[in-house]
Amino acid sequence: MKKRHIYLVLIIAVAALSLFLGLDSTLFYSKGEPREALVAVEILNTGNWILPALDGIDLPYKPPMLAWLTALCSMYAGRVTELTARIPSVIAMIALMLMCFRFFSRRSVRHADDAPKAFVTAMILLAAVETHRAAIVSRVDMLLTAFIVGAMFSLYNWRARDWKGVPVAGILAMSAATLTKGPIGIVLPCLVVWVFAIAKADKFWNVTWRLAVAALAAVALPAVYYILAYNQGGSEFLSLAMEENFGRFTGTMSYSSHLHPFYYNFLTLLAGLLPFTLFLAFSLFAIKWHKTSPTWKGSVGRFRGASSKLAFSAAAAAVVVAVYCIPASKRSVYLLPAYPFLAFLIAEWMFRLRRRHSHVIKAYNYFLVALALIYTLLFAELYLDIFGLKSLLPKSMAPSLWAVVSARHSLFNAIIIGLPIVAVIAALVIRRRPTSEKHIYAMLALSLTVYMAASVAVINPLLNQKSDFLKAKEVATLIPKGKFLSAIKNDPRLRFYTIDFYTDNRVVAMPFDSKEPLPASANILLNADEDEEFIAAHPERNFRLIWDSAEANSQTPKSCDSRRPIRLYAFD
Repeated sequence: MKKRHIYLVLIIAVAALSLFLGLDSTLFYSKGEPREALVAVEILNTGNWILPALDGIDLPYKPPMLAWLTALCSMYAGRVTELTARIPSVIAMIALMLMCFRFFSRRSVRHADDAPKAFVTAMILLAAVETHRAAIVSRVDMLLTAFIVGAMFSLYNWRARDWKGVPVAGILAMSAATLTKGPIGIVLPCLVVWVFAIAKADKFWNVTWRLAVAALAAVALPAVYYILAYNQGGSEFLSLAMEENFGRFTGTMSYSSHLHPFYYNFLTLLAGLLPFTLFLAFSLFAIKWHKTSPTWKGSVGRFRGASSKLAFSAAAAAVVVAVYCIPASKRSVYLLPAYPFLAFLIAEWMFRLRRRHSHVIKAYNYFLVALALIYTLLFAELYLDIFGLKSLLPKSMAPSLWAVVSARHSLFNAIIIGLPIVAVIAALVIRRRPTSEKHIYAMLALSLTVYMAASVAVINPLLNQKSDFLKAKEVATLIPKGKFLSAIKNDPRLRFYTIDFYTDNRVVAMPFDSKEPLPASANILLNADEDEEFIAAHPERNFRLIWDSAEANSQTPKSCDSRRPIRLYAFD
Protein backbone atom coordinates (compact mmCIF):
# COMPACT_ATOMS: atom_id res chain seq x y z
CA MET A 1 0.00 0.00 0.00
CA LYS A 2 1.33 3.44 -0.93
CA LYS A 3 2.20 5.85 1.84
CA ARG A 4 -0.44 8.25 0.57
CA HIS A 5 -3.11 5.56 0.88
CA ILE A 6 -1.94 4.77 4.41
CA TYR A 7 -2.48 8.41 5.33
CA LEU A 8 -6.00 8.32 3.88
CA VAL A 9 -6.88 5.18 5.83
CA LEU A 10 -5.47 6.70 9.02
CA ILE A 11 -7.48 9.91 8.54
CA ILE A 12 -10.73 8.00 8.12
CA ALA A 13 -10.03 5.56 10.97
CA VAL A 14 -8.87 8.13 13.53
CA ALA A 15 -11.61 10.60 12.61
CA ALA A 16 -14.36 7.96 12.78
CA LEU A 17 -13.11 6.70 16.16
CA SER A 18 -12.84 10.11 17.78
CA LEU A 19 -16.01 11.62 16.28
CA PHE A 20 -18.41 8.70 16.67
CA LEU A 21 -17.21 8.10 20.23
CA GLY A 22 -20.12 8.98 22.50
CA LEU A 23 -22.05 10.55 19.63
CA ASP A 24 -25.25 8.73 20.60
CA SER A 25 -24.75 8.99 24.36
CA THR A 26 -24.58 12.78 24.61
CA LEU A 27 -28.03 14.30 24.98
CA PHE A 28 -29.18 17.52 23.35
CA TYR A 29 -28.12 20.16 25.86
CA SER A 30 -28.88 23.47 24.09
CA LYS A 31 -31.67 24.82 21.92
CA GLY A 32 -29.63 24.75 18.68
CA GLU A 33 -29.44 21.00 18.10
CA PRO A 34 -33.08 20.03 18.79
CA ARG A 35 -34.24 23.06 16.76
CA GLU A 36 -32.46 21.67 13.69
CA ALA A 37 -33.50 18.09 14.45
CA LEU A 38 -37.18 19.03 14.78
CA VAL A 39 -37.19 20.28 11.18
CA ALA A 40 -36.17 16.77 10.07
CA VAL A 41 -38.89 15.36 12.36
CA GLU A 42 -41.45 17.49 10.54
CA ILE A 43 -40.15 16.30 7.17
CA LEU A 44 -40.61 12.65 8.15
CA ASN A 45 -43.99 13.29 9.79
CA THR A 46 -45.53 15.45 7.06
CA GLY A 47 -43.58 14.55 3.92
CA ASN A 48 -43.00 18.26 3.27
CA TRP A 49 -39.39 18.55 2.06
CA ILE A 50 -39.63 22.21 0.99
CA LEU A 51 -40.83 24.23 3.98
CA PRO A 52 -41.53 21.95 6.97
CA ALA A 53 -42.91 24.40 9.55
CA LEU A 54 -43.13 23.20 13.15
CA ASP A 55 -46.79 22.45 13.88
CA GLY A 56 -47.52 24.29 10.63
CA ILE A 57 -46.62 27.59 12.34
CA ASP A 58 -42.90 28.18 12.88
CA LEU A 59 -40.92 28.37 9.65
CA PRO A 60 -37.36 26.96 9.72
CA TYR A 61 -34.64 29.59 10.17
CA LYS A 62 -32.16 27.93 7.82
CA PRO A 63 -32.36 26.48 4.31
CA PRO A 64 -33.11 22.75 4.34
CA MET A 65 -29.83 20.96 3.44
CA LEU A 66 -29.06 19.81 6.99
CA ALA A 67 -32.68 18.83 7.57
CA TRP A 68 -32.72 16.87 4.30
CA LEU A 69 -29.58 14.93 5.22
CA THR A 70 -30.79 14.33 8.77
CA ALA A 71 -34.12 13.01 7.47
CA LEU A 72 -32.31 10.70 5.04
CA CYS A 73 -30.05 9.40 7.82
CA SER A 74 -33.08 8.88 10.06
CA MET A 75 -35.21 6.92 7.61
CA TYR A 76 -33.47 3.62 8.39
CA ALA A 77 -33.79 4.18 12.14
CA GLY A 78 -37.45 5.09 11.72
CA ARG A 79 -37.09 8.30 13.70
CA VAL A 80 -34.72 11.19 14.35
CA THR A 81 -32.27 10.50 17.18
CA GLU A 82 -29.22 12.29 18.57
CA LEU A 83 -27.05 9.97 16.48
CA THR A 84 -28.87 10.39 13.17
CA ALA A 85 -29.12 14.15 13.67
CA ARG A 86 -25.35 14.44 14.16
CA ILE A 87 -24.19 12.08 11.42
CA PRO A 88 -24.27 14.78 8.66
CA SER A 89 -21.82 16.93 10.65
CA VAL A 90 -19.51 13.97 11.28
CA ILE A 91 -19.50 12.99 7.61
CA ALA A 92 -18.90 16.62 6.64
CA MET A 93 -15.89 16.77 8.97
CA ILE A 94 -14.36 13.58 7.59
CA ALA A 95 -14.95 14.82 4.03
CA LEU A 96 -13.32 18.15 4.94
CA MET A 97 -10.26 16.36 6.30
CA LEU A 98 -9.96 14.23 3.17
CA MET A 99 -10.36 17.28 0.91
CA CYS A 100 -7.65 19.11 2.83
CA PHE A 101 -5.30 16.15 2.59
CA ARG A 102 -5.88 15.82 -1.14
CA PHE A 103 -5.52 19.56 -1.78
CA PHE A 104 -2.44 20.24 0.31
CA SER A 105 -0.63 17.05 -0.70
CA ARG A 106 -0.98 17.57 -4.46
CA ARG A 107 -0.44 21.23 -5.02
CA SER A 108 3.34 21.03 -5.26
CA VAL A 109 6.00 18.49 -6.19
CA ARG A 110 8.92 20.54 -4.93
CA HIS A 111 8.81 19.27 -1.38
CA ALA A 112 9.10 15.65 -0.30
CA ASP A 113 7.13 16.31 2.88
CA ASP A 114 3.91 17.53 1.27
CA ALA A 115 1.93 14.36 2.10
CA PRO A 116 3.00 14.25 5.77
CA LYS A 117 2.30 17.96 6.06
CA ALA A 118 -1.16 17.49 4.55
CA PHE A 119 -1.80 14.62 6.97
CA VAL A 120 -0.78 16.82 9.90
CA THR A 121 -3.11 19.54 8.60
CA ALA A 122 -6.04 17.10 8.69
CA MET A 123 -5.13 15.93 12.19
CA ILE A 124 -4.87 19.50 13.47
CA LEU A 125 -8.41 20.07 12.18
CA LEU A 126 -9.58 17.01 14.08
CA ALA A 127 -7.84 17.88 17.33
CA ALA A 128 -8.62 21.62 17.44
CA VAL A 129 -11.37 22.43 19.94
CA GLU A 130 -13.64 24.46 17.65
CA THR A 131 -13.64 22.14 14.65
CA HIS A 132 -13.97 19.00 16.78
CA ARG A 133 -16.90 20.50 18.66
CA ALA A 134 -18.65 21.60 15.46
CA ALA A 135 -18.21 18.13 13.98
CA ILE A 136 -20.25 16.35 16.67
CA VAL A 137 -23.33 18.57 16.93
CA SER A 138 -26.47 18.78 14.84
CA ARG A 139 -25.86 22.27 13.48
CA VAL A 140 -25.34 23.67 9.98
CA ASP A 141 -21.84 25.02 10.65
CA MET A 142 -19.63 22.02 9.82
CA LEU A 143 -21.73 21.13 6.80
CA LEU A 144 -21.51 24.72 5.56
CA THR A 145 -17.75 24.74 6.16
CA ALA A 146 -17.20 21.56 4.14
CA PHE A 147 -19.13 22.97 1.17
CA ILE A 148 -17.46 26.41 1.33
CA VAL A 149 -13.93 25.04 1.64
CA GLY A 150 -14.61 22.49 -1.10
CA ALA A 151 -15.76 25.34 -3.34
CA MET A 152 -12.60 27.32 -2.53
CA PHE A 153 -10.41 24.37 -3.50
CA SER A 154 -12.31 23.86 -6.75
CA LEU A 155 -12.14 27.55 -7.75
CA TYR A 156 -8.44 27.62 -6.87
CA ASN A 157 -7.85 24.63 -9.16
CA TRP A 158 -9.83 26.40 -11.88
CA ARG A 159 -7.46 29.34 -11.69
CA ALA A 160 -4.46 26.98 -11.66
CA ARG A 161 -5.76 25.59 -14.99
CA ASP A 162 -5.72 29.13 -16.41
CA TRP A 163 -9.53 29.26 -16.04
CA LYS A 164 -10.00 26.48 -18.58
CA GLY A 165 -13.15 24.35 -18.43
CA VAL A 166 -16.02 24.70 -15.98
CA PRO A 167 -15.58 24.30 -12.19
CA VAL A 168 -18.54 21.97 -11.86
CA ALA A 169 -17.55 20.76 -8.38
CA GLY A 170 -17.13 24.34 -7.17
CA ILE A 171 -20.48 25.45 -8.55
CA LEU A 172 -22.29 22.49 -6.98
CA ALA A 173 -20.49 23.04 -3.67
CA MET A 174 -21.53 26.71 -3.63
CA SER A 175 -25.11 25.72 -4.46
CA ALA A 176 -25.10 23.20 -1.60
CA ALA A 177 -23.59 25.78 0.77
CA THR A 178 -26.35 28.24 -0.16
CA LEU A 179 -28.94 25.55 0.54
CA THR A 180 -27.25 25.01 3.90
CA LYS A 181 -27.19 28.58 5.19
CA GLY A 182 -27.69 31.17 2.47
CA PRO A 183 -25.86 33.37 -0.06
CA ILE A 184 -22.69 33.50 2.05
CA GLY A 185 -22.01 30.06 0.59
CA ILE A 186 -21.43 31.72 -2.78
CA VAL A 187 -20.02 35.06 -1.70
CA LEU A 188 -17.24 33.75 0.53
CA PRO A 189 -15.55 31.24 -1.84
CA CYS A 190 -15.66 33.68 -4.77
CA LEU A 191 -14.32 36.54 -2.64
CA VAL A 192 -11.43 34.44 -1.28
CA VAL A 193 -10.30 33.30 -4.73
CA TRP A 194 -10.80 36.81 -6.16
CA VAL A 195 -8.61 38.38 -3.46
CA PHE A 196 -5.96 35.70 -3.91
CA ALA A 197 -5.89 36.08 -7.69
CA ILE A 198 -5.73 39.88 -7.57
CA ALA A 199 -2.98 39.73 -4.93
CA LYS A 200 -1.08 37.41 -7.28
CA ALA A 201 -1.29 40.16 -9.96
CA ASP A 202 -3.91 38.50 -12.17
CA LYS A 203 -5.85 40.82 -14.47
CA PHE A 204 -8.76 42.41 -12.62
CA TRP A 205 -11.55 41.97 -15.17
CA ASN A 206 -10.36 38.53 -16.28
CA VAL A 207 -10.74 37.28 -12.71
CA THR A 208 -13.90 39.22 -11.89
CA TRP A 209 -16.10 38.20 -14.80
CA ARG A 210 -15.18 34.52 -14.54
CA LEU A 211 -15.97 34.31 -10.85
CA ALA A 212 -19.17 36.31 -11.42
CA VAL A 213 -20.30 33.75 -14.00
CA ALA A 214 -19.51 30.89 -11.60
CA ALA A 215 -21.48 32.65 -8.86
CA LEU A 216 -24.48 33.12 -11.13
CA ALA A 217 -24.35 29.46 -12.14
CA ALA A 218 -24.32 28.49 -8.45
CA VAL A 219 -27.50 30.49 -7.85
CA ALA A 220 -29.60 28.31 -10.17
CA LEU A 221 -30.36 25.35 -7.86
CA PRO A 222 -30.98 27.45 -4.72
CA ALA A 223 -33.27 29.71 -6.78
CA VAL A 224 -35.49 26.73 -7.58
CA TYR A 225 -35.78 25.94 -3.87
CA TYR A 226 -36.49 29.55 -2.87
CA ILE A 227 -39.24 29.83 -5.50
CA LEU A 228 -40.88 26.62 -4.25
CA ALA A 229 -40.54 27.75 -0.63
CA TYR A 230 -41.99 31.17 -1.43
CA ASN A 231 -44.97 29.49 -3.06
CA GLN A 232 -45.61 27.73 0.25
CA GLY A 233 -44.58 30.38 2.77
CA GLY A 234 -45.30 33.60 0.92
CA SER A 235 -44.22 36.92 2.38
CA GLU A 236 -43.58 35.41 5.82
CA PHE A 237 -40.90 33.11 4.35
CA LEU A 238 -39.42 35.94 2.30
CA SER A 239 -39.11 38.30 5.26
CA LEU A 240 -37.54 35.56 7.40
CA ALA A 241 -35.03 34.69 4.67
CA MET A 242 -34.11 38.34 4.16
CA GLU A 243 -33.64 38.90 7.89
CA GLU A 244 -31.53 35.79 8.46
CA ASN A 245 -29.32 36.24 5.38
CA PHE A 246 -29.03 40.00 5.00
CA GLY A 247 -30.34 41.51 8.23
CA ARG A 248 -27.88 39.46 10.29
CA PHE A 249 -24.96 40.75 8.21
CA THR A 250 -26.07 44.38 8.13
CA GLY A 251 -27.17 44.50 11.78
CA THR A 252 -30.79 45.33 10.94
CA MET A 253 -32.42 42.27 12.52
CA SER A 254 -35.60 42.68 14.52
CA TYR A 255 -33.94 41.03 17.52
CA SER A 256 -30.46 40.97 19.07
CA SER A 257 -28.33 38.01 18.04
CA HIS A 258 -24.78 37.29 19.24
CA LEU A 259 -23.69 40.94 19.33
CA HIS A 260 -19.95 41.26 19.95
CA PRO A 261 -17.14 43.76 19.20
CA PHE A 262 -14.73 43.13 16.31
CA TYR A 263 -11.95 41.70 18.51
CA TYR A 264 -14.27 38.89 19.61
CA ASN A 265 -13.29 36.95 16.47
CA PHE A 266 -9.63 36.97 17.40
CA LEU A 267 -10.33 35.81 20.93
CA THR A 268 -12.45 32.93 19.66
CA LEU A 269 -9.72 31.96 17.20
CA LEU A 270 -7.21 31.71 20.03
CA ALA A 271 -9.62 29.56 22.02
CA GLY A 272 -10.82 27.54 19.03
CA LEU A 273 -7.30 26.56 17.95
CA LEU A 274 -6.45 25.07 21.33
CA PRO A 275 -4.31 23.10 22.08
CA PHE A 276 -2.27 24.41 19.15
CA THR A 277 -2.51 27.98 20.41
CA LEU A 278 -0.36 26.78 23.31
CA PHE A 279 2.15 25.30 20.88
CA LEU A 280 2.35 28.55 18.92
CA ALA A 281 2.89 30.55 22.10
CA PHE A 282 5.46 28.04 23.27
CA SER A 283 7.39 28.20 19.99
CA LEU A 284 7.42 32.01 19.84
CA PHE A 285 9.47 32.15 23.05
CA ALA A 286 11.83 29.37 22.00
CA ILE A 287 13.30 30.78 18.76
CA LYS A 288 15.28 33.85 17.87
CA TRP A 289 13.61 36.73 16.05
CA HIS A 290 15.13 39.30 13.69
CA LYS A 291 14.53 42.89 14.74
CA THR A 292 13.98 44.21 11.21
CA SER A 293 10.34 44.60 10.22
CA PRO A 294 9.28 44.07 6.58
CA THR A 295 7.95 46.98 4.54
CA TRP A 296 4.58 46.97 2.78
CA LYS A 297 6.22 46.42 -0.61
CA GLY A 298 8.40 43.73 0.88
CA SER A 299 5.36 41.95 2.32
CA VAL A 300 3.55 42.03 -1.03
CA GLY A 301 6.66 40.73 -2.74
CA ARG A 302 7.02 37.89 -0.24
CA PHE A 303 3.33 37.02 -0.68
CA ARG A 304 3.64 36.85 -4.47
CA GLY A 305 6.86 34.89 -4.22
CA ALA A 306 5.54 32.42 -1.67
CA SER A 307 4.35 28.98 -2.67
CA SER A 308 0.76 28.88 -3.88
CA LYS A 309 -0.35 26.78 -0.93
CA LEU A 310 1.01 29.22 1.63
CA ALA A 311 -0.24 32.32 -0.19
CA PHE A 312 -3.71 30.88 -0.73
CA SER A 313 -3.99 29.70 2.87
CA ALA A 314 -2.95 33.10 4.20
CA ALA A 315 -5.38 34.90 1.88
CA ALA A 316 -8.28 32.56 2.66
CA ALA A 317 -7.85 32.79 6.44
CA ALA A 318 -7.49 36.58 6.33
CA VAL A 319 -10.53 37.12 4.09
CA VAL A 320 -12.80 34.85 6.15
CA VAL A 321 -11.87 36.57 9.42
CA ALA A 322 -12.15 40.04 7.84
CA VAL A 323 -15.59 39.32 6.37
CA TYR A 324 -16.98 38.18 9.71
CA CYS A 325 -15.56 41.19 11.51
CA ILE A 326 -18.03 43.36 9.57
CA PRO A 327 -21.41 42.29 11.02
CA ALA A 328 -22.29 43.00 14.64
CA SER A 329 -23.55 39.43 14.95
CA LYS A 330 -20.52 37.24 15.64
CA ARG A 331 -20.13 33.60 16.65
CA SER A 332 -17.04 31.45 16.86
CA VAL A 333 -18.47 28.95 14.36
CA TYR A 334 -18.74 31.62 11.66
CA LEU A 335 -14.93 31.45 11.37
CA LEU A 336 -14.84 27.70 10.72
CA PRO A 337 -14.00 28.11 6.97
CA ALA A 338 -10.71 29.71 8.06
CA TYR A 339 -9.63 26.73 10.17
CA PRO A 340 -8.42 24.39 7.37
CA PHE A 341 -6.08 27.12 6.13
CA LEU A 342 -4.93 28.06 9.62
CA ALA A 343 -4.31 24.36 10.24
CA PHE A 344 -2.07 24.21 7.17
CA LEU A 345 -0.17 27.29 8.27
CA ILE A 346 0.37 25.70 11.69
CA ALA A 347 1.50 22.46 10.03
CA GLU A 348 3.93 24.45 7.85
CA TRP A 349 5.30 26.11 10.97
CA MET A 350 5.72 22.73 12.70
CA PHE A 351 7.72 21.32 9.79
CA ARG A 352 9.93 24.38 9.63
CA LEU A 353 10.61 24.10 13.34
CA ARG A 354 11.38 20.42 12.88
CA ARG A 355 14.12 21.30 10.41
CA ARG A 356 15.54 24.37 12.16
CA HIS A 357 14.48 24.31 15.81
CA SER A 358 13.73 20.68 16.63
CA HIS A 359 14.26 21.33 20.34
CA VAL A 360 11.00 23.32 20.37
CA ILE A 361 8.92 20.32 19.29
CA LYS A 362 10.75 17.97 21.67
CA ALA A 363 10.31 20.35 24.61
CA TYR A 364 6.61 20.86 23.85
CA ASN A 365 6.13 17.10 23.68
CA TYR A 366 7.57 16.80 27.18
CA PHE A 367 5.03 19.40 28.29
CA LEU A 368 2.22 17.36 26.70
CA VAL A 369 3.53 14.17 28.29
CA ALA A 370 3.32 15.81 31.71
CA LEU A 371 -0.15 17.14 30.93
CA ALA A 372 -1.37 13.72 29.73
CA LEU A 373 -0.08 12.03 32.88
CA ILE A 374 -1.79 14.61 35.09
CA TYR A 375 -5.05 14.24 33.16
CA THR A 376 -4.96 10.46 33.42
CA LEU A 377 -4.29 10.56 37.14
CA LEU A 378 -7.16 13.01 37.61
CA PHE A 379 -9.52 10.77 35.62
CA ALA A 380 -8.45 7.73 37.64
CA GLU A 381 -9.02 9.60 40.89
CA LEU A 382 -12.39 10.84 39.63
CA TYR A 383 -13.62 7.29 39.05
CA LEU A 384 -11.74 5.27 41.69
CA ASP A 385 -11.60 7.93 44.44
CA ILE A 386 -8.26 6.64 45.69
CA PHE A 387 -7.36 9.73 47.68
CA GLY A 388 -10.90 10.87 48.51
CA LEU A 389 -10.69 13.97 46.32
CA LYS A 390 -14.12 13.40 44.79
CA SER A 391 -15.71 14.99 47.84
CA LEU A 392 -13.98 18.24 46.90
CA LEU A 393 -15.70 18.41 43.50
CA PRO A 394 -18.48 20.95 42.87
CA LYS A 395 -21.88 19.69 43.89
CA SER A 396 -23.03 19.42 40.28
CA MET A 397 -20.22 16.93 39.58
CA ALA A 398 -20.49 14.99 42.82
CA PRO A 399 -22.90 12.28 41.54
CA SER A 400 -21.20 9.25 40.06
CA LEU A 401 -20.00 10.49 36.69
CA TRP A 402 -18.81 7.01 35.93
CA ALA A 403 -22.39 5.75 36.14
CA VAL A 404 -23.43 8.37 33.59
CA VAL A 405 -20.61 7.60 31.16
CA SER A 406 -20.61 3.83 31.52
CA ALA A 407 -24.31 3.26 30.89
CA ARG A 408 -23.11 1.73 27.61
CA HIS A 409 -19.71 0.51 26.39
CA SER A 410 -18.11 0.89 29.83
CA LEU A 411 -15.03 -1.15 28.89
CA PHE A 412 -14.62 0.81 25.65
CA ASN A 413 -14.87 4.10 27.54
CA ALA A 414 -12.28 2.91 30.05
CA ILE A 415 -9.92 2.12 27.17
CA ILE A 416 -10.43 5.61 25.72
CA ILE A 417 -9.68 7.18 29.07
CA GLY A 418 -6.41 5.23 29.13
CA LEU A 419 -5.36 6.24 25.60
CA PRO A 420 -3.23 9.20 26.76
CA ILE A 421 -0.93 6.71 28.49
CA VAL A 422 -0.41 4.90 25.18
CA ALA A 423 0.42 8.23 23.52
CA VAL A 424 2.80 9.06 26.39
CA ILE A 425 4.67 5.77 25.94
CA ALA A 426 4.94 6.35 22.17
CA ALA A 427 6.24 9.89 22.70
CA LEU A 428 8.85 8.69 25.19
CA VAL A 429 9.99 5.85 22.92
CA ILE A 430 10.81 8.19 20.03
CA ARG A 431 12.15 11.05 22.15
CA ARG A 432 15.82 10.21 21.48
CA ARG A 433 15.42 9.39 17.81
CA PRO A 434 16.54 11.84 15.10
CA THR A 435 13.98 14.57 14.57
CA SER A 436 11.36 13.58 12.01
CA GLU A 437 7.65 13.98 11.47
CA LYS A 438 7.16 11.24 14.09
CA HIS A 439 7.74 13.82 16.80
CA ILE A 440 4.94 15.91 15.29
CA TYR A 441 2.70 12.83 15.14
CA ALA A 442 3.40 12.23 18.82
CA MET A 443 2.33 15.81 19.56
CA LEU A 444 -0.92 15.27 17.69
CA ALA A 445 -1.56 11.92 19.36
CA LEU A 446 -1.04 13.40 22.82
CA SER A 447 -3.35 16.34 22.07
CA LEU A 448 -6.11 14.22 20.55
CA THR A 449 -6.10 11.43 23.15
CA VAL A 450 -6.21 13.89 26.04
CA TYR A 451 -9.15 15.66 24.39
CA MET A 452 -10.97 12.35 23.78
CA ALA A 453 -10.39 11.21 27.36
CA ALA A 454 -11.61 14.56 28.72
CA SER A 455 -14.75 14.28 26.58
CA VAL A 456 -15.57 10.80 27.86
CA ALA A 457 -14.69 11.44 31.49
CA VAL A 458 -15.96 14.94 32.13
CA ILE A 459 -17.35 16.94 29.21
CA ASN A 460 -20.10 14.56 28.04
CA PRO A 461 -21.44 13.82 31.55
CA LEU A 462 -21.57 17.52 32.39
CA LEU A 463 -23.34 18.32 29.12
CA ASN A 464 -25.86 15.57 29.84
CA GLN A 465 -26.58 17.17 33.21
CA LYS A 466 -27.47 20.41 31.42
CA SER A 467 -30.02 18.71 29.15
CA ASP A 468 -33.78 19.01 29.55
CA PHE A 469 -34.08 15.28 28.84
CA LEU A 470 -35.24 14.36 32.37
CA LYS A 471 -37.57 17.34 32.48
CA ALA A 472 -39.13 16.20 29.21
CA LYS A 473 -39.67 12.68 30.56
CA GLU A 474 -41.32 14.05 33.69
CA VAL A 475 -43.61 16.25 31.61
CA ALA A 476 -44.42 13.31 29.33
CA THR A 477 -45.33 11.22 32.38
CA LEU A 478 -47.71 13.92 33.60
CA ILE A 479 -49.17 14.41 30.11
CA PRO A 480 -48.95 10.95 28.51
CA LYS A 481 -50.56 11.94 25.21
CA GLY A 482 -51.71 14.91 23.19
CA LYS A 483 -50.25 18.33 22.52
CA PHE A 484 -49.54 20.99 25.14
CA LEU A 485 -48.81 24.70 24.86
CA SER A 486 -45.82 26.89 25.66
CA ALA A 487 -45.29 30.64 25.80
CA ILE A 488 -42.12 32.70 26.32
CA LYS A 489 -42.16 36.45 26.72
CA ASN A 490 -38.67 37.95 26.50
CA ASP A 491 -37.65 36.22 23.27
CA PRO A 492 -40.62 35.68 20.93
CA ARG A 493 -38.51 33.39 18.70
CA LEU A 494 -37.42 31.10 21.52
CA ARG A 495 -39.11 27.75 22.01
CA PHE A 496 -38.67 24.84 24.42
CA TYR A 497 -37.00 22.90 21.64
CA THR A 498 -35.32 20.26 23.82
CA ILE A 499 -38.50 19.34 25.67
CA ASP A 500 -40.36 19.39 22.36
CA PHE A 501 -37.88 16.92 20.83
CA TYR A 502 -37.88 14.54 23.78
CA THR A 503 -41.69 14.55 24.03
CA ASP A 504 -42.01 13.56 20.35
CA ASN A 505 -42.83 17.00 18.98
CA ARG A 506 -45.84 17.64 21.21
CA VAL A 507 -45.15 21.25 22.25
CA VAL A 508 -47.15 23.94 20.42
CA ALA A 509 -45.68 27.42 20.88
CA MET A 510 -47.99 30.42 21.16
CA PRO A 511 -47.18 34.15 21.44
CA PHE A 512 -46.92 35.24 25.06
CA ASP A 513 -49.08 38.31 24.46
CA SER A 514 -51.48 36.67 22.02
CA LYS A 515 -54.95 38.22 21.95
CA GLU A 516 -56.49 34.95 20.81
CA PRO A 517 -58.58 33.23 23.49
CA LEU A 518 -57.01 30.22 25.14
CA PRO A 519 -58.51 26.74 24.59
CA ALA A 520 -61.20 25.66 27.00
CA SER A 521 -58.69 23.35 28.71
CA ALA A 522 -55.05 22.50 28.09
CA ASN A 523 -51.59 22.36 29.62
CA ILE A 524 -48.94 25.03 29.18
CA LEU A 525 -45.20 25.41 29.89
CA LEU A 526 -44.10 28.82 31.21
CA ASN A 527 -40.90 30.30 32.52
CA ALA A 528 -41.05 30.61 36.31
CA ASP A 529 -40.43 34.37 36.19
CA GLU A 530 -43.20 34.95 33.63
CA ASP A 531 -46.01 32.67 34.79
CA GLU A 532 -47.73 35.17 37.07
CA GLU A 533 -47.92 37.76 34.30
CA PHE A 534 -49.37 35.21 31.86
CA ILE A 535 -51.93 33.96 34.37
CA ALA A 536 -52.97 37.53 35.22
CA ALA A 537 -53.54 38.21 31.51
CA HIS A 538 -56.06 35.34 31.34
CA PRO A 539 -58.38 35.70 34.36
CA GLU A 540 -61.09 33.75 32.54
CA ARG A 541 -59.11 30.51 33.03
CA ASN A 542 -58.36 28.59 36.20
CA PHE A 543 -54.64 27.68 36.34
CA ARG A 544 -53.22 24.84 38.48
CA LEU A 545 -49.49 24.25 38.94
CA ILE A 546 -48.73 20.58 38.34
CA TRP A 547 -44.92 20.59 37.91
CA ASP A 548 -42.02 22.86 38.79
CA SER A 549 -38.51 22.16 37.46
CA ALA A 550 -36.91 23.86 40.47
CA GLU A 551 -38.47 21.27 42.75
CA ALA A 552 -38.31 18.25 40.45
CA ASN A 553 -34.70 18.77 39.24
CA SER A 554 -32.73 20.14 42.17
CA GLN A 555 -29.39 19.84 40.34
CA THR A 556 -30.46 21.44 37.06
CA PRO A 557 -33.58 23.49 37.76
CA LYS A 558 -33.04 25.77 34.75
CA SER A 559 -34.10 24.84 31.25
CA CYS A 560 -31.19 24.51 28.82
CA ASP A 561 -33.28 26.45 26.28
CA SER A 562 -34.61 29.42 28.23
CA ARG A 563 -31.94 29.20 30.98
CA ARG A 564 -34.61 29.74 33.60
CA PRO A 565 -36.69 27.42 35.80
CA ILE A 566 -39.92 26.37 34.10
CA ARG A 567 -43.36 25.37 35.31
CA LEU A 568 -46.16 23.30 33.86
CA TYR A 569 -49.75 24.42 34.41
CA ALA A 570 -53.10 22.91 33.62
CA PHE A 571 -56.00 25.28 33.01
CA ASP A 572 -59.71 25.10 32.30
